[in-house]
Amino acid sequence: MKVVLITLSLLTSLSMNASYGFTVSPVVRTSGQAIVINCEGKKESFCLETCNQLNTCEIQESVCRNCAGTQNLKLKRIFDSVGTSLIAIGEPRNNQEFIEIIKKGNFITLSSQTIYNYSGVYDGNQARAQFKYLCPNLNEFSDQMGILILNSNEENYSIKTVIGALCPDELSGQMSFYQTNSRW
Repeated sequence: MKVVLITLSLLTSLSMNASYGFTVSPVVRTSGQAIVINCEGKKESFCLETCNQLNTCEIQESVCRNCAGTQNLKLKRIFDSVGTSLIAIGEPRNNQEFIEIIKKGNFITLSSQTIYNYSGVYDGNQARAQFKYLCPNLNEFSDQMGILILNSNEENYSIKTVIGALCPDELSGQMSFYQTNSRW
């Protein structure tokens, strides 16, 4: 009887934790790139901690002025490596790490819907495949894609490093923050 009660207690707590999460969607505005964060579940504090909103918020990304042309070879190499030699690895990181990155504001996202895509068509099949393969947890027929998070240099508006990747869960679509195998 004790084993049954402990098992039920664990399953209840796991299902409660799994029901809360967040999703991130990239958007392009006339002012530049932004991400829209949607929080799910009544007890989810992600949006509240990130932007003092309960259910959804939009965060403006840093501007990367040195990224506005094909002359930025570092950004081009990073973009071209997504999904091949640059992938998400390991277990999900603590969401608090992602919250701190967002709060600092010195970040840029790369996705199939980025203004920094010089390798192909905006949100085209090639870019969509790259960002799907960024997340090894997604199967090859998935419509979902990952988002790469880069650290930007506020002083000269350039890319510093790859911070990590946001990958959706195949079933729920909720995002988790992962480390990458990046050397950049």
